Amino acid sequence: MSPRPGFWKRTLHLSVGLIPLAWGVWRWHSVFSVYTLLLGGGLWFTLAVLLRRGRGVKGLAEFAQAAVTLIFLDLALRNVRIGDLWQVLAGLDPLLLLWGMGTFALAIALRGYRWFFLLERGGPVRIRDAVTTTFISFFGNFALPARAGEVIRILAIGEMTGVSRAAAVASVALEKLSDILPCAGSVRWAA
Repeated sequence: MSPRPGFWKRTLHLSVGLIPLAWGVWRWHSVFSVYTLLLGGGLWFTLAVLLRRGRGVKGLAEFAQAAVTLIFLDLALRNVRIGDLWQVLAGLDPLLLLWGMGTFALAIALRGYRWFFLLERGGPVRIRDAVTTTFISFFGNFALPARAGEVIRILAIGEMTGVSRAAAVASVALEKLSDILPCAGSVRWAA
C-alpha cells in the first residue's frame, strides 16, 4: 500500500484543476470558446485528483502551463479589439522587432554565462544549464510578482545540476550586487 500524498501536494493538484474550472465558468459565454476547454480540462483534473487521491495524474504540468497561459492571455487581451491589434501588428517593422528580440536574447545569454562563472564552485554546472535557468527566471520575473523568477531560477538550477540552494542563493546575491554596484558609482559621481 502506497502512502497517501501530503496535504500540500493534494491541494496543489486540486488548484491546477479548480482554478481553470472556475475561470472557465466565470468567463464562459459559448460552447465553442477557449473557456470551454478550461472548464472541461479543469473539471477532468479535479475529478481525477479527487477519485485517485492525487496519485497518477498524468500531464499535470502541461495542463497547468496551458491553463495559466490561457488565463493570462485572457487578462491581457480582454479589452483589446482584434482589429486594432492587427493594425498595430501590421505597422511593426519586422527588422526592428527581430533586432530587439535578438539583442534581448543575447543579453540574457550573457547574464547566464556570467552566472555560470559565479556557480562554477557550487557544483557541476554546464553553461547551457545556467543560460536556460536565466531565461526561465526572466520569464518568471515578467509573469509573476515580486521577482519570483529568481526563486524559480534557484530551484531550477538545483533540480538540473544538484547545486545546493545555499550556493545558488549566494551566487544570485553576488550577481545582483554586481548589477547594483556600477549604478551606485554613477549616482555618486553625478551628485
